[in-house]
Amino acid sequence: MTDFSIEDEIQYLNLLRFALDKKSVDPGIFYIGTDGSKRFGDEKINLVKTLDNSWHVFLADRGNVIELAEHQSLYRACKDFYCRLISCPSPWDFRSEMEATLSR
Repeated sequence: MTDFSIEDEIQYLNLLRFALDKKSVDPGIFYIGTDGSKRFGDEKINLVKTLDNSWHVFLADRGNVIELAEHQSLYRACKDFYCRLISCPSPWDFRSEMEATLSR
């Protein structure tokens, strides 16, 4: 696990918030929690620091945690969180296009 000082962590999270604002992501659809508690934003995509200093990225739906990803690195957690919010394409987004190309 990469150890970050609290100042580094704050800087990463401020950069993340800045980038989301630049992409016009509605702050009402996400929650960032760094206090290690079990609190999270319901009906939102969450980035939450756990008591063991790992980071969880997940969707909360009616109190249920969905699509949980656990990250030991704040960098990877921020990247996952950001991509979920701005819908970065993944290789799976191109699967049907690839299959259509291969079937020709």
